[in-house]
Amino acid sequence: MRDNSLPKTIILKTSEFHRVFQNAQSIRNEYFSVFFVKENNLKVGFAANKNCGSKPIRNRLKRIGRELWRTNFRNYELPAHLVIVVHKSVLKINQKNRVKLINTILYDIEGMLRGKDIAK
Repeated sequence: MRDNSLPKTIILKTSEFHRVFQNAQSIRNEYFSVFFVKENNLKVGFAANKNCGSKPIRNRLKRIGRELWRTNFRNYELPAHLVIVVHKSVLKINQKNRVKLINTILYDIEGMLRGKDIAK
């Protein structure tokens, strides 16, 4: 049976978030911003901007991000520390489109980590 649990390599400390934000490359679209720094191991953190709304809305956005990550990250070779920022506009699209968008971003990051150019 396939293990679909969220791995325990989550960025939780503020200092780790700041390090990723300060040294990161990023890929953005209307729904997600993903900041990443090449590292030997995989770690991921989730965030939502304060201008997205109240704390329950921001928590929901982060839950959406964690679920998308949990179900899709095993398809990619990502030796990096990532912070996925989920924007409020993600609430306006369905799950199928969310999966498609996050997979496109993860594919592009995988290519950037390997040194390939991204087709825009």
